[in-house]
Amino acid sequence: MVVNLRRAMDWRSLTPVVVLVLVALAGVGVWHYLQRPAPLPAAEVASLVQGKTAAGQWPQGTRYLLYFAPERGVVYREAEQEARQGTWRVEAGGALCVALESGEACYGVAREAGSLVWILPGSGRTYPFSLRDGRDPAL
Repeated sequence: MVVNLRRAMDWRSLTPVVVLVLVALAGVGVWHYLQRPAPLPAAEVASLVQGKTAAGQWPQGTRYLLYFAPERGVVYREAEQEARQGTWRVEAGGALCVALESGEACYGVAREAGSLVWILPGSGRTYPFSLRDGRDPAL
C-alpha cells in the first residue's frame, strides 16, 4: 500500500496544489500592499503637526514625545531620557523628517482606522500616534 501511495504522489500530481498555494500567497501579498494607508499630502502634514506634540510608542516599546514648534524646531524625548532638540521639515511627497544630532529620519504620516500613524520607510509598517495641542509639559 505504501508503494502505491508513493506512486500516486509524484510531482505531476502535486502541481495543482503547488500552483494553488503560490496563487494564494500572491493574493495575500497584493491584498497587504493595497491595504497600506496612503500618506497625507505635504501641506496637510505641515498644518497637522505644527505647534503640537506627538505621543506614541516605537516598535521596541519605547514611549516618546515629539513637539513640532511653528518655527520648524523640534523637541524629542524618549521615556527616561533627556529631551533633545533639532529641526523638522516636510518633503514634497509628504514625508515628515526630523533631524537630531544623531541624524535625520523621515516617516510618512497617514490616517488608518481613524488614527494617525507613522509609515516606516521601506517596510510600510505603521505605528499609531496621537497629537496634542501645544508643547507637552514633560518636554
